[in-house]
Amino acid sequence: KISGTAPAKLYLKFLESENVEFQLTSNLKGVELSYPPIGWVKEINGEAELKVSGALGTEFVLNKISLVSPELILEGSAFQKVDGSFTLNFEKLALRDVFDLQLVIENDGALEITGGQLDMQEFLKLPLAENSSKKSAPIKVYLDELKLHEEQIITRFTAALEANGKGRFSGSLNDLASFDGDLERVEEGYS
Repeated sequence: KISGTAPAKLYLKFLESENVEFQLTSNLKGVELSYPPIGWVKEINGEAELKVSGALGTEFVLNKISLVSPELILEGSAFQKVDGSFTLNFEKLALRDVFDLQLVIENDGALEITGGQLDMQEFLKLPLAENSSKKSAPIKVYLDELKLHEEQIITRFTAALEANGKGRFSGSLNDLASFDGDLERVEEGYS
C-alpha cells in the first residue's frame, strides 16, 4: 500500500539511441508505505531512502532499486528479457531480525532464495505465515542459516517445492547431523 506524497529528485538523460536514462531519489517523508504480509509499515512522517535508476526506450532496465528504512532494507535490480518477461533480482531483502535474504523473482512468480539467514520463530509471527495462501508458485531455497531456536540452527538448508507445495529438502542440524526428506502440503500446513 502506498499513500501520500513526497518530494523527489528526478534526473533524465536523453540519449541519441532514443533511450532515456533516469535516476530518482527521495527521503519518502510524506508517504506511507506498507506491506501487510510481512507486517512492515513506513509511517507517513518517517524517513526512508529511496534510490531508483535505469533506462527506458527499446527495453526497460532498472539498474538499481534501493529502499532503506529502519525496519526494512531492499536492494536489487530488474531487467526485461527478450521475450518481454521480467526478472527481479534482490541482492538484499532484510526485515528486522526476521530475515536477511538474497532472492530472484521470475515473471511467473517463481521464487528462488539464493542465500541468507532466516529466524523461524520470528518468521512464524508474520501475517504471511499465519495467513498463507493456498495458491503458490514454485520455490527453490538455499539458506546459509535457518535458525529454529537459540541452540538449533540448520545450515546449508535447501528445498525445492512445486506450486502444489510438494518437494524435497535437506540441511545440517548444528553442523553435526545431515538430513533430507520430502514435504507435502496438508490441510493444517506441511508434513
